[in-house]
Amino acid sequence: MIPRKLINLPQALLLSLLLISTISYAQEKSIGVNLGFGTAEMNESNEGIFNQEAFTLKNYKLIEFFYTHKFENAPFLIKSGVIFNKREIEKGNYDLSYISVPLGLDFVFGNKIQLVIGGGFYTGTIIQSKGFGSTNILNNFQFGAEVNAGFNFQLSERLKLLAAYQINQDITKTYDKTTFSPGGAPYQEKMMGSDYYLKFGLSYQLIPAN
Repeated sequence: MIPRKLINLPQALLLSLLLISTISYAQEKSIGVNLGFGTAEMNESNEGIFNQEAFTLKNYKLIEFFYTHKFENAPFLIKSGVIFNKREIEKGNYDLSYISVPLGLDFVFGNKIQLVIGGGFYTGTIIQSKGFGSTNILNNFQFGAEVNAGFNFQLSERLKLLAAYQINQDITKTYDKTTFSPGGAPYQEKMMGSDYYLKFGLSYQLIPAN
């Protein structure tokens, strides 16, 4: 029989986190929206090593609704949200649309003009695809990492303008591409995506720092 105290451990941890989140430390809570646009690459991956024969996609674009939380005296903020993004491989013919959830940290330096450097991870799922036939087997679940750098500009006590450059790198495969050897035997190539883009947005502080 499993000891009762072990059964209650997850509940105790959850309750502890909830209690910590309600302590009246000075903190910032913000919401906002970003728009992004840029390009992406799709690479062949063989045992985690990218093939040099990468091809650039036509367009990459996104809209992101985000939430950030910064504790008193912390040099970083926690960020998360929901992202709707689209990789357009060939305009009007091939594209992949995702809904993604990021989780990461941004380190913030400065006051009126702030330098922001950060990173994190994201999970996503394909919500729409176009042009992929039976020879390309899509991976509906996506996991990856991202890094970003940019600036925040204080427009008012609660409003900030955001501008940043970000790179996303898929860790799980995007899809399996079926190709054929010179002898005609089919085999699978794992394709993994990378995104390179600028994003601009606005954030609004729900709870400003004391």
